[in-house]
Order: sequence, then C-alpha cells, then structure tokens
Amino acid sequence: MQEPGQAVSSIPIPRGLVRVYAYYRFLLATLLLGMYLAGFATGILGTSSPPVFLTTAIASVALTVSSLLWLIIKRFNCERLFLFLNLLLDIVALNLLMFSSGGLSSGIGFLLVIAIATGSLIFTGQLSLFLAAFASILVIAGTTLSIILFNVSYISLFPTGLLGVLLFLTALLFRSLNRRLADSQSLATREADQAAHLQRLNELIMNRMRTGIILVDTSAQIKLINTAAMEHLGDPRPRAQLQSGFPLKALPKLYKQYERWHAYPWLRCPPITIDGSNTVIQCNFARLDENERRHTIIFIEDTRSAAQNAQQLKLESLGRLAGSIAHEIRNPLGAISHAAQLLAEQEKSPPAMKQLIDIIDRHSHRVNSIVDSILQLSRQQAPVFQKLQLGRWLKRFVKEYTDAHPGEGIIEIEETGAGGEQLQVLFDPVHLNQVLSNLVDNAFRYSQNETGEAWAKLSYHTEQSTRLPCLDVCDKGPGIDKQNIGQIFEPFFTTSNSGTGLGLYLAKERCEFNYGTLSYRIDNNSHEANNLKNDLKNKGFFRLIFAHPDQLLPEQADDQSDSINR
Repeated sequence: MQEPGQAVSSIPIPRGLVRVYAYYRFLLATLLLGMYLAGFATGILGTSSPPVFLTTAIASVALTVSSLLWLIIKRFNCERLFLFLNLLLDIVALNLLMFSSGGLSSGIGFLLVIAIATGSLIFTGQLSLFLAAFASILVIAGTTLSIILFNVSYISLFPTGLLGVLLFLTALLFRSLNRRLADSQSLATREADQAAHLQRLNELIMNRMRTGIILVDTSAQIKLINTAAMEHLGDPRPRAQLQSGFPLKALPKLYKQYERWHAYPWLRCPPITIDGSNTVIQCNFARLDENERRHTIIFIEDTRSAAQNAQQLKLESLGRLAGSIAHEIRNPLGAISHAAQLLAEQEKSPPAMKQLIDIIDRHSHRVNSIVDSILQLSRQQAPVFQKLQLGRWLKRFVKEYTDAHPGEGIIEIEETGAGGEQLQVLFDPVHLNQVLSNLVDNAFRYSQNETGEAWAKLSYHTEQSTRLPCLDVCDKGPGIDKQNIGQIFEPFFTTSNSGTGLGLYLAKERCEFNYGTLSYRIDNNSHEANNLKNDLKNKGFFRLIFAHPDQLLPEQADDQSDSINR
C-alpha cells in the first residue's frame, strides 16, 4: 500500500519502534486478560458484557503472541502491510474491550492514543489520518451502541468526541514529528554517504599519489601509511601490519631522521637510502596538530624525479656552453692538428721532432674526443621508454657489437635467476646500447691488459633485496682500486693515459635518465657473487639496476609496449 505523494518503500521502517510496540501490545493483552481472570478491577473490566470482553481478550493474546513470534523470526523486519493490519486489529480490539467495559469511563479508550501515535510514527502520509479516523468512528459507534443497548446517558457522546479530536491531534503531531525525523535521517544518510565517499576518495588519492605519507603518534608508532611510502621504503611487510601500531624504530634510518628532526626541526634532513632498496628518498616532517603535537606526518619523496629535472637543466646549460665553445676550441685545435701533419710530411724532420709531432697529434685527438663527448651529452634527448625482454635484447646487442668489432673479443651471456628470457626491463634501447657498449669496451680493454684476452660477461637476473631486474657486467681485469671507487663516475676522472674520463660518467647519467642506477660492486657474499667463476671473484663488477617495468611507468611506454617482443 502506497501513501499519496510519497513512496512508502523509500522510508525505512523503524525496527526499534516495531520491537517496542510488539512487546507492549503482548504485555497489554496479557495484563488485561490476567486481571480479568484474577478478579482484579471487577468494577471496571467487562462490566457491560463479560463474554465480549473475555473473548476479545483471549483473541488479543493469541494474535499478539503469534505476531510477536513471527516478528522475532523475521528479526522485526516486516512489511508495512503486516504492521498496518496489526494496528487495525489493535484498534478494533481496544474498542471492543472499551465497549464491553462500559465505554470511556473504563479508561481503556485512552490506550488508542498509543496505537495512533505508533501508526503515525510508522506511516507519514494519509494512512496515519486514516487510522485516527477509523478509531474515532469505532469509538463513536461503540458509544452510540452503548446508549442503545445499555441505556448510557447521551452526555457520554461529548467525551467521545473529545477523544476523537485527541486521536486526530495525536496523528497530526506524531506525523509531523515523524516527517522531521525522516528528513533528519535522510540528511544524516546523505551526509554519511558523502563522508564515506570523501573517505574513499582520500584513500584513493593517498594510494595513487607518488609522495609517500606516514602518520606516527607521540610514541613513534605508525598509524597510517600509503602505498607510495611502502614502495619507497622497500619494506616487504604487509601494509596492514605496518598500520597496526608498527614501531618506527623498525626502520632505523627513517627513525634516525625522525629523532634528528625532533632535536633540530629547523635543519633539512639529508637524503637517505633505505636498506633493501636502491631508491634515494628525501624525508620531510610536519606536525598534524601544531597545538597539541600528538601526531607527526612524514612526507617521503623519490629524489629521482627531482634529479631528472636537475639533470635536464644541467644538460641544457651544458649544451649551450658546449655549443658556444666548441667552435672556439675546434678551430685552433684543427689548426694545431693540421700544422702537426705538415711537420710530419717534411722529409728531413729529426727523430725528436717526430716524437713531438706524435704527442701533439695524440693529444689533439684526445681533446677532440672530449669535445665530442660533451656535445653528445648536451644533445641527449629525453628517453623513449620501452618494455624490453632483457635476454632477447642482449643476444641482439652481442650480435650487433661483434659484427661492428669483428674478432676483438668474446662476450658471454648468462641468466642466473628465475625468469629467463621473460625478464622485462623498462629502458630506452638506444641509451641501453650506449651504456653497454661503453662497459663492454672497458671490460675488453682491462681483460686484454690482464690476461691477454678481451673478454666480458653479461649476467642478468632479479636482485634479491629489491626484486628489481638487474644486469652485471664482469671482466677479467685486475679490478678497480678501492681508493678510486668513489671517483670512477665523476667527469674527467680516468686512470688511463688515453681515456677522456667521460665514459662511465655518461653511462651513469643515461642510467639515471632512465630511472635506473649504475654502480660498481665488490660483494663476495651475495648470491650473485657465488655464481661467478673463481677467477672473477674479488675483482668487482658493474651492476645496472633497472626500474620496475610496471611502476613509475611513463605514459609513452604504454604506447610502445608492443616492443616487448622485439
């Protein structure tokens, strides 16, 4: 049954009210029957017609018990029609009990107010007025019938009319109250839905943003952490475990910065590298509530993006500088080289002069190589990222390199971990070719000097600590002096008389430009080092760690993902 102007089904039934009224009507019917059978209030209950009172009381108890059991089974979740019929039966029963007890003087009629109020709280439309009208008609009909059958005074019609007015006023009052409650509940529901939507939106934003966020309390316990923070920290523990009061002390480097900020809040914290991760992160701290100082927010940012921007600015500046001085350098350099050639063509040149000419020519070519390297770095374009199957790509690289340098040396390829040729990396193939060409050139040169054989090995696998794909370049050379390891990637640093000192610097720059890292390792206890041959241990190797192929993926890599099978 639907009320005019309002969809009844859209208004939820107050289950608490239904429960209270069900128990009330059961107790009321039981109490009236018990009082009548026990002989209490014999001058009030059933005075006019005892059989009608007894029959009605017994029927009311039976109906209220069955109704209560049904509601308990349904957990007080029922249809409106069921409640409407029960209210009609209650109104009929109360009128019969009032009629059989002498009318309004028994006081039973005022119990109709509770039934009408309950109906008005359940039905907000015209059904509440219908219940009031139905009850009023029955009250007037019962009083009229009492006047006819029991010679009751006509004066009783006046209080009967007042009771009818009271029932209508009750219906109007509680209907208005019910509508306000319904509006308030609807508003509360909309606000709750909006709050839940905003909470889901905040969680989505926090989890999608690339800045890591950690919320800790005064006891340095983690209360909230987003996905980016988990990635930057490289922690294998589940996110739920870190949220449930996980101590910040379990992350020593981060906790050390947290204590440093508490002691010197005006100082900027230096970048750190978390154990188990190759990512350099920058931590910033702020109080969530400045007055109470109960919680602290830790912002964790991956410095690679900032390094990329700085590198781009550096390359642009270097390109302008190199372009402006290249002409000024090459003109006199060409004149020096040409003059050396003219001197070398003289037939009567003494041997000492030829030696000086060779020195001039050799160093002229070296300066020219330096200028070419600087121009190459300054002209470097943004990487065109592609997903590559590393095993297949290395086989093609080795073939192209040996075709371009026939008979110069031997390159071995070794896969030392799970994945095989399916190991994927994210890199610009042109940049990767340039990096490996430089590393293989160095491996050939130092292996040739040490053993008389130009040799290099490319070993690819997944690094155990970071679970990122990596590539090791090994040689049979003497290794790098520990005193020079910290300088090998600096520009113009070289231990060779013929080198420019820019090869490794350019290789590292290209790796960082592709969100990777290039480093020199001496690690005899690692799983990868145990796979090396005995004659290669204790000599070190270069390791290129790639970015995760499915994380920090630039937009252009999506369009070029078909290159994975190339």
